[in-house]
Amino acid sequence: MQFTHSLTSHSQADSGEHKALCEAYVALEADAETRKLLLQCVDDRSEYDIDFVSRLCRKIRRVEGDFLSRRLQRPLTDEEQDVVDWQRSCVACGRTDRIIRMELISGGRELEGCPGCGLTFFCCEKHWGVAYRFHKKHFHGEDYEGRSQCRLNQAVFIDIKFLETVWAKGEHSTKQWLPKRSKYIWLPLKTSKAPGWPNLYVEEFFIDFIHDYGLQLSDPRVLAPCLRSAADGLSIPMTVLYALQAFYGSEGSWTRKTKLNIHVLGAGHNITKFVHMFEEIVHRLPQLKTLCVLLCGTTLETGIPVDAVLCPTCSSKECNMSVEIRAGLYHDYAGEQEHRYTKPDMVIAFNNGQDEWREALEFLIDEEIASVITSYSRDEALAATIQLHLAGANLIPELAAHLESGLGPCRNPWARTLLQPEPNNVACYISDNAWFAAQSFFAMMATSFRVSGLIRDWLLFGGLTLNLPSVLPFPFSSLFQPMQCLLSVSSRPTSSVLSQQPPSASPTLSAEVPWVDAIAARCGDCEAQEDPLVLVHEVRDKIVPLGDKPKNLPAGGCTPDTISPIVQDMIMRDVFVNANAQLQFACLSVLKLAINIDLDVVAKILGDLCIILGVFIHLCLTLVVWLSVPLMVQIGAFVSWCVQLGVKVILDIGLSVRSSIVDE
Repeated sequence: MQFTHSLTSHSQADSGEHKALCEAYVALEADAETRKLLLQCVDDRSEYDIDFVSRLCRKIRRVEGDFLSRRLQRPLTDEEQDVVDWQRSCVACGRTDRIIRMELISGGRELEGCPGCGLTFFCCEKHWGVAYRFHKKHFHGEDYEGRSQCRLNQAVFIDIKFLETVWAKGEHSTKQWLPKRSKYIWLPLKTSKAPGWPNLYVEEFFIDFIHDYGLQLSDPRVLAPCLRSAADGLSIPMTVLYALQAFYGSEGSWTRKTKLNIHVLGAGHNITKFVHMFEEIVHRLPQLKTLCVLLCGTTLETGIPVDAVLCPTCSSKECNMSVEIRAGLYHDYAGEQEHRYTKPDMVIAFNNGQDEWREALEFLIDEEIASVITSYSRDEALAATIQLHLAGANLIPELAAHLESGLGPCRNPWARTLLQPEPNNVACYISDNAWFAAQSFFAMMATSFRVSGLIRDWLLFGGLTLNLPSVLPFPFSSLFQPMQCLLSVSSRPTSSVLSQQPPSASPTLSAEVPWVDAIAARCGDCEAQEDPLVLVHEVRDKIVPLGDKPKNLPAGGCTPDTISPIVQDMIMRDVFVNANAQLQFACLSVLKLAINIDLDVVAKILGDLCIILGVFIHLCLTLVVWLSVPLMVQIGAFVSWCVQLGVKVILDIGLSVRSSIVDE
């Protein structure tokens, strides 16, 4: 789905609903400063770099979103944010229809779609020639099952047209298809990832599908869009079963239990529409008589009625499924229950970020509850794995890929069947429940194909060693009192290969992340020099007034909304003295701001500047600067930051922190 915005051609029928947004967009195109920022985002390099183009797309959307929010004097609604995010853009340079209008180039450019899929766009033949090879090239390994971007887009287009046809005929139902049959014996789920998704769904459910719908036996490829749409909700029970199988074994005692308790952490309203899909667990476990499902989330309302009626076959066998809905956080729910709390067979959080489960993490680990958490990308899986590892959770090999660098995320063969292009990324797709990164007593799964470019920049730099005295407990977030952290660097690292071991086994914790032996940083108007670490004279003098700006903000006032205007005002307009100084001064200015700003704000500013975090940290370390505790926010965030950037962190007993680049 792509949105195009017209200043004059929207219908009168619905213009009232989005009139304010249209007027804000008119003001955006008339605003000289915003026009300048947007035009600075375009890049016509001849060498195609998908990560860089994706960063440009995200920067364009942020600039537009920030302006629209200020103009409307409120946050954008979900629908308005979709209009911003789902714009058509050139696959090679990031230009949108709006930026093309702003440029007013003689002869003009115009976005055209790929003749094969119609969902990838280019603004000129030169850029199509640059991006064509990537567009037609198959992804490596398990990434999207080796299909090309063009083929994936074709499948997405077919799915959209199929759903439009179903909706037009009034046959669409919010209640997803659930196979009517029940299994007489437990059959372990297949784990093959070659050829993998979605072929496992075709193999497992094709016969059930044609039987339930009274279809004649046909080529599965012909019915693929129907099956993908119909089986969309089956990822929920299949992911639960697959995780249980990984935790307890394919022939474990859990397969013969008469009662199972599944708790859904961070549940939202959407999952209440798929509650009936949990019945597939009953269908596949013939000895299971009672399935208890708890939905716990801050957006739910306690006591919401949920349809949990089982099919006639299950009812005839006296099977039952109970669904309890509780508003609030999971660990609060467990504390309120006290002696009545029943330890579940598994806790799972579908498509939640760390904010949804971080507070429950300590409880789940202490109680040794098998838990699975879902999010939207492999990168988020890797970041959360570090967070969980630091908290004391141990990896489960069955749900982790044995990468060269150690245990890490792997694909879930029972991912959601429908793909959707990811906005603001050139070649990424959303699909729930697509990645795993598991722990022994606390397991973590990450879902979807969405790749966050900024997080990827964080995670592509590796190597951490924590030397902890044996007297220090783990986790050790409470160790940090208000103090200063000295960062220094001697030379640029070329490799980092460390071993990994559970924190409980030794006072030394090592975690590996693959090292990328390349540092690149680009801004819209310049290319970084071969040595981006050369400092420019007089830069330090220009940092001082910038650093004074946040000091005048009220307590708690250092947020992206308050800081971004300062950065744009002080950096984007006035202080870029020349191409050489541009990158260095931007990074150094952000560093000065970081003295009083949380880490997520620093990350957002770097994203706005299109600067890879690796360059930023190298400049920080080269300067031998002092960072205060507010930048760390918490020990997990700070240590993860160092892990991702190849920084060796040593925690001494005196509670001082010394960091240096590991040079192997």
